[in-house]
Amino acid sequence: MKIFVAFLAGDRDRWDQVVSWWTRSPYTHTEIVLPDTVSWIGISPFSGGKLRLKKRKSLSPERVGKWKYLAFDCTSVQVDRLRDFFCKTRGCSYDWFGMIASQLTPWRVKTPGKWYCSEWVVHALAFAGIINSSNIAAIERKDLSPGKIWEILISESSEILDTLSNVKLQKELLDV
Repeated sequence: MKIFVAFLAGDRDRWDQVVSWWTRSPYTHTEIVLPDTVSWIGISPFSGGKLRLKKRKSLSPERVGKWKYLAFDCTSVQVDRLRDFFCKTRGCSYDWFGMIASQLTPWRVKTPGKWYCSEWVVHALAFAGIINSSNIAAIERKDLSPGKIWEILISESSEILDTLSNVKLQKELLDV
């Protein structure tokens, strides 16, 4: 079984351009995609500002080709723990203060009960036991941008994908 960490690269708007410039990375957003490849978990200040699970059968045309995916092999127990972490944090608000203050100060600033996208993703993976425990110290760093998360996770992923369409096709063939 696999889960995927999706990374958005692109300059959709001024905000993405600022994030990309500030973090020196093409990645401006990240979410977790569950094994069914249609259930995406994430938080964005521009889509309600709350941690949510969204069903995506396909990406909008302007977003196709702008996502990269890191695949992680996992057990059903780990997926259940990932869902448990989501249930514990569902509805939490976006941590604007923590995200900005962590970039402007020499330490990590965390607002209790609030998250930003890459911070939530890496903590969810650690909670579920999907990433190596030696990386847990890395998730407490102050610069948890999507680009830094990519750098931390790439060595533990089982593969890098440009699309999930092949994964969906394989799943459909297996379900027949």
